[in-house]
Amino acid sequence: LMSFLDIDSERARFLGGFRFTVWAILGIILRRKYRGVLSYKEMDEEDKILEKYWDINSDYHAGSQEGLAPRTEFLPDQNESVPGDWKTIEDKSFLSLLGVNVPWIATDANPRPDSSLDDGVFRMMYQRKRGRFDMARFMLGIEDGTGMNLKSAETFSTRALRLEPKDKKLGGSRYICIDGEAVEYTTLQMELLGSFMKVFCF
Repeated sequence: LMSFLDIDSERARFLGGFRFTVWAILGIILRRKYRGVLSYKEMDEEDKILEKYWDINSDYHAGSQEGLAPRTEFLPDQNESVPGDWKTIEDKSFLSLLGVNVPWIATDANPRPDSSLDDGVFRMMYQRKRGRFDMARFMLGIEDGTGMNLKSAETFSTRALRLEPKDKKLGGSRYICIDGEAVEYTTLQMELLGSFMKVFCF
């Protein structure tokens, strides 16, 4: 639902920010279900200590060719099964999925006030097998962070995850978004890297 209201509403940009409200209502009415597999590494106490990427990987990159991909700690090969200590959720009735590592995702949306850019944690929220009333409450709760406390919302925190869509052949517009941009609707996995980049703002 989150990607649907963001990307599919592009056709109504003339409405300004109100387009998100219109498409959220449309998405709730349609109540489209998504089939997929969500896997993630369950966190332990050691995972809560986020080391700076370049402190532990400088030798790996020293003298290496330009464009060498960063080294990850938890992600398996994309063609292999996830490790045995990961948790896997497979369902054909996912309704919405939102993952953040910052508290604010828009000027009027603060879904996870407990999140911080430098804490090394993805905070995930999702709904499945719920009615339209619960979907509406979840969407309203994204504005002030109350959505994560709803009984209809399932949450977890992780350093690494994999998302596998299983409904590509069902037709209709289906999207995966990263920071508001649509990416290929296929298996996607990600891991947070501590202090990997420096950003200067002027």
